[in-house]
Amino acid sequence: MLAFAIISVILGLAIATVCLASLYLIIKRRRFSHLPGPPIPSFWLGHLSTMKDVVASGRSLYDFFHDCYMDYGPVWMFWLLHFEVVYICDAAEGRRLIQDPLLAVKHRRVYKAFSYALGSRFVGDGLVTQLDHRKWAERHRVMSHAFRRQELYNLLGPFNDTVDRFLDHINQLSTKGEKIAMNEMFTRLGLDIIANVAFGLETNALKEHSVLRSALQNVLDGVSACYRNPLIQYLPTYRDVWRSVRKGCELLRKVGRQCIVQHQKVIKERGEYGNDILGCILKCSANDKDLLIDDLV
Repeated sequence: MLAFAIISVILGLAIATVCLASLYLIIKRRRFSHLPGPPIPSFWLGHLSTMKDVVASGRSLYDFFHDCYMDYGPVWMFWLLHFEVVYICDAAEGRRLIQDPLLAVKHRRVYKAFSYALGSRFVGDGLVTQLDHRKWAERHRVMSHAFRRQELYNLLGPFNDTVDRFLDHINQLSTKGEKIAMNEMFTRLGLDIIANVAFGLETNALKEHSVLRSALQNVLDGVSACYRNPLIQYLPTYRDVWRSVRKGCELLRKVGRQCIVQHQKVIKERGEYGNDILGCILKCSANDKDLLIDDLV
């Protein structure tokens, strides 16, 4: 009798939980029923199965978004489990959202995957992912000096040098008659420019296999996978993905820390800040005693 009673209680709780979860989903989806969107194929999973089918067919998720835009207009929505996602493709509405402080609120769900990629700290609570507006304003005040017109004008030299190397490399490949994957080349160019102009690093990603590029690609793939399937961070079958993302985050943050320490060492010994964005940030934050290396990383 005791075992039967325990089983009955467990079954009752399970049924009650399913009923409450179903009622919650029904009420929540009814709140957004006025917004257009594709039919929901699964009551519990939402449009996850649709997105998996799109990726499995070799198409990009952006193809799916474009199809929905063509079918339902500039404002539509879809569901990931019980999470609602409103997609806005109208420039005027997007501008209004960004400029309105009451509407331009960073949602923790969206930025968490970028702050901590599959549980490993990636960008942390940086300028992009900081949710507290007061802390964001303090960080923005320090960073904004490095992106003023005069400071960016001083960085044209390293920028042009990197672009010249890119053009020379493309010219050499085209002279030999080799096929060039321009998407790949522009990705490498972007990494070279960011590393050189922002941190004074020479990655030489155009001509050689770059460990930094591989690490960054692994982390971004993990973040993208987490957006496509929020359950991936809880499924043990993705342990290899967790491991590669963790190693990539550790390497990127290690290189970033080493770069900051090296800049600080040069500043202390020679008084030179360097002709890069990081040097400008360190110069502007010299009197900020609360700014830690970990915050800069």
